[in-house]
Amino acid sequence: MKKFMAILLAGALFLGCSMTAFANSSVGTAEQASITAELTGTSSAKVVISQTYNTDEEAAAAAAMAAAPEETLKDLLDSGSLDLSDLGDVSLTTEEAYDLVFKAVMNVSLDGDTSDVTWPITVRFYIPGVTSSSKVLALYYSNGQWLTKAVTLGNGYVDIEFASEDELGAVAFYVDADTVANANSSAAVTTSSSSSSSSTTSPETGELPLARTLGVVAAVAVIGMAVAMRRRYAEA
Repeated sequence: MKKFMAILLAGALFLGCSMTAFANSSVGTAEQASITAELTGTSSAKVVISQTYNTDEEAAAAAAMAAAPEETLKDLLDSGSLDLSDLGDVSLTTEEAYDLVFKAVMNVSLDGDTSDVTWPITVRFYIPGVTSSSKVLALYYSNGQWLTKAVTLGNGYVDIEFASEDELGAVAFYVDADTVANANSSAAVTTSSSSSSSSTTSPETGELPLARTLGVVAAVAVIGMAVAMRRRYAEA
């Protein structure tokens, strides 16, 4: 009987712990900030950001960067293939570039009526956390290698000029730690504001009310069964 009760109590403990673990595992690290883009000027064409690349080579290069962004940037800097002398509004030394944080890699293309598109074009990327003093390294993939792009910075956006349609394709961004901190701070303020104005409050990290409630109910049920069995055994 003692062995049976021990098994039941162990089951209750397992259920309680497993439900707590489920709640924690469902809340991961901060998601990569969403980036949107549009054409400046009067063209009616739309900028499309996706993970569908022009060629298999570009797709492979983007996948390799996404899988190991810091190593990829270090290899590019060590090889000397990145020209940091003309980055537009950004002044960046090689030492500073090593400390940049990966933001995103994506495919950039145009959609809709492109008949009124006049090259070169300027694409405005809206990137949370960016300011006029941010350190931003913009790269694009061309002829089998990553190259730098000059940028114009503003609060919340990065402007990049593309000389021709051939330059559109895989684009990547690395930013400094201050820009990442700005983005996280803005996201926290937005989340707090949304929670306070909504009738449904999102659970904090590690707290999923339904999962926790189910865990407690399961544990209580198992313990209740153990108590009932003990009483029945005593009466017998």
